[in-house]
Amino acid sequence: MVLPIILQVCCEAVQGAWGKLQPCEVETGQTNIILDIEESRGNSIGQRTNPPELPIYGDPYSEILLELVFPKGNKMFNLDGKSLHLIKPLDRDEENLSHTIFQISCTIRSTNRKRNIPIIVRVSDVNDNPPVFIKTPYETTIPESTPVGTTIFRDILAQDIDAGVNGLVEYFIVEGTQNITDDKVHTADGYGTFSIGFPHQGQSTPVGTTIFRDILAQDIDAGVNGLVEYFIVEGTQNITDDKVHTADGYGTFSIGFPHQGQVL
Repeated sequence: MVLPIILQVCCEAVQGAWGKLQPCEVETGQTNIILDIEESRGNSIGQRTNPPELPIYGDPYSEILLELVFPKGNKMFNLDGKSLHLIKPLDRDEENLSHTIFQISCTIRSTNRKRNIPIIVRVSDVNDNPPVFIKTPYETTIPESTPVGTTIFRDILAQDIDAGVNGLVEYFIVEGTQNITDDKVHTADGYGTFSIGFPHQGQSTPVGTTIFRDILAQDIDAGVNGLVEYFIVEGTQNITDDKVHTADGYGTFSIGFPHQGQVL
């Protein structure tokens, strides 16, 4: 009864010795180390890697010595114990930097045995770039009689240099604004940037605007019979040569309410 117990204890001791990690070995059992880090937001360098420490067996202050080895001297990280810290911002989009590869040299202090371990740091994208319209400005001219629903412009394109879903572009029609340049007025009525959502009203003339001066009538009668009194009569619509001329309401001399242009 005593012998089997002794044998079991001996076997467990041997198995424990064989299964123990040695200094400078990768704790995951892989031959390299893969970390993830988010690209910098602006000039930020405080983001941490995931996992936050290198999975290398051994105490970096007493058992092992760790040193980073960068190709061509392009140093991007400092080493603090087993943690990597950025020394300059990472811009995944501008530098087309999806990942970076370098090595870490691990030396066992007691034996001076050294090994190099490849490290791959994958850089994840941050949605930090706005879409940019290509080949702007977009300009077109349409008659105010254009039917509702007419497509008035094609080939509008915006690009976003962010990666993956962060680079997808969604278009919206925003409320139009009125811009005056060189005495010319260009107006996007309502939500009419890409197509006409309702009849285009032209450029409205403000109420009270004087539209004509120096109207004069003479009466050759004498005295009070020669006095002239002016009245504004209701306008009429005359169609000649397929052209429409309209005097809206009582608008012969001045505009009594907003002029709506000619809508067909």
